[in-house]
Amino acid sequence: MIGAVLADIPAYTSWFFKCLQAREIPQISSSAYNFMIYISLDTPWPLWLRDIIYDVKIKIDMASGKVDVRSKAVPEPVVPIQKDHVRITDSGLQWVLERIEPNRTRIMFIMRTDAGGSVSSYWSDLGCRKTIYHSLINLHGIVADPKYEALGRKLVQDYTQSN
Repeated sequence: MIGAVLADIPAYTSWFFKCLQAREIPQISSSAYNFMIYISLDTPWPLWLRDIIYDVKIKIDMASGKVDVRSKAVPEPVVPIQKDHVRITDSGLQWVLERIEPNRTRIMFIMRTDAGGSVSSYWSDLGCRKTIYHSLINLHGIVADPKYEALGRKLVQDYTQSN
């Protein structure tokens, strides 16, 4: 079900820390397991908002119950930079989801981001730690929504049929 939450990109605003907007970029996405997403992030005053485009690659090993999601920032302006935003061009995210039991999943979330602009590495690192912590807490709360159980079953069925 956690994989289903990660697949529901517009819902990132309800659990990914400080996420204002998230959407797939369909004209560039190449498949259900390799696509691009646009994310806009809130920042504390006096900093400008940040946005980022991630190239996402997903590997699924059904036998072991492991899903590896890797996202790397795209430096090219695939989506125009919004007014009052700073584009993050150096970032990487990795989610490793491993089924332990039918309703238990081990999650590893690794994040490295240079927030860009005039933000020092100290503040950028602090932002990464806060994002990881709060996103995981929020993810734990949202995964119980019954819609993600149904979406998870559909994703597994679609993956099984396509391979």
